[in-house]
Amino acid sequence: MVALLLLHRWPNLMLCVGICSASLLWGGTRGIAVGQETPALTEGEQRQLIDAFGSPVFAEREEATQRARQQGIKIIGPLKEAAKSHPDPEVRARANALYTRVVDGDFEARAAAFMAGDPIGENFPGWEYVQSVMDDCPELRELFLETSRRHPRAMEALDGDSRARRLELDLLAHRLRTQMYDNSQVPTKEDVLPLIWTLADPRIPISVDVHKLCLSLMNKAAANELRTDAQLGPPFRRLVGSWVRRSPVEYAEMTLMLAMQWNLESEGMVLAQRAAFQSRERVNIHAGIVGIAKFGAADDVSWLIPFFADNDPLTQAEMKEATLEVRTSDVAMAGIAYLYKVPLKEIGFADANEHPIAAFDPTTVGFKKGDETEREKVRKKIKALIEERTGKPVFFPDPEPEPNEDSD
Repeated sequence: MVALLLLHRWPNLMLCVGICSASLLWGGTRGIAVGQETPALTEGEQRQLIDAFGSPVFAEREEATQRARQQGIKIIGPLKEAAKSHPDPEVRARANALYTRVVDGDFEARAAAFMAGDPIGENFPGWEYVQSVMDDCPELRELFLETSRRHPRAMEALDGDSRARRLELDLLAHRLRTQMYDNSQVPTKEDVLPLIWTLADPRIPISVDVHKLCLSLMNKAAANELRTDAQLGPPFRRLVGSWVRRSPVEYAEMTLMLAMQWNLESEGMVLAQRAAFQSRERVNIHAGIVGIAKFGAADDVSWLIPFFADNDPLTQAEMKEATLEVRTSDVAMAGIAYLYKVPLKEIGFADANEHPIAAFDPTTVGFKKGDETEREKVRKKIKALIEERTGKPVFFPDPEPEPNEDSD
């Protein structure tokens, strides 16, 4: 009844009492109000506070621990030092327990411990996986932290199984496409890495959409910075090479060009062989043949001989020069000459366009339409060249029969 009279007479009184009570409740022994930042202590005050962990009075130990906890990340350095080297075992135990609690509960505190190489800070989601596919170094740790801030779900998925990683990969790819194409945001290194880290799992299939996104990202400045970085470059190139090796043959032409630009020899050779023998599209078959010529050696000529039976030409839409006819067998002959380091124009490809990075342009190694004489001359030169280099007779496969247009 008295309370009701007081509330009626002085309505602000009860509000004041409530605020004061809340302040005392949440501020602890120091009376710090909700939302008020804990005052920072000097280095000397921090050490004195930690020394009080060993006070013979229980209440003083508890108060010191509570005050240190309120300091959070600001006291993490002295806590770590005390946990390791303080002469009082009670102080060491309390400092270690509080240090662990602060690190586990504060991202920035964990980040500081992580960068210092402290095992307590190495419980970030995905770090064990990332460390297994790249070489640990300060630059990697720094980028890993930034990636964790930018794509936390992708990092959490790395700790799961291949199915969890694949599901998150699709979501990550969708977010990156939206970021790049809808919002016109330039991708960063922290965007490139989670995608290529996830694809390092050989059990994850590479969809066409993810592959196209990867191709786009690998041609951006962020990927080039990673590739040329003294510390991160070698392991990053290995991961890109792993993706190239497994990539879909439907996009072999563009992927092999990237492999040539990045000088991914062994990985490019695997994709080139797959494209040449597995692709159904003429341009990718030819890209595979050129890739074998680029990444291979003289001993790899045998990979190209089977294509001498393939006389299917490129379509006019695929050609740069309308007067030329380029057959798959022509590209194979040019590839053999290239493997033997014989200039293509010297062997008889008058319009051939060789390139220091891309070997040669397959659309330029043909012959004038209807000119079988020059084609046959080159064929004989290639046959003689193989026999000269190997010391063995070579038998080209018979050309595939032309379809009978009169047949039903």
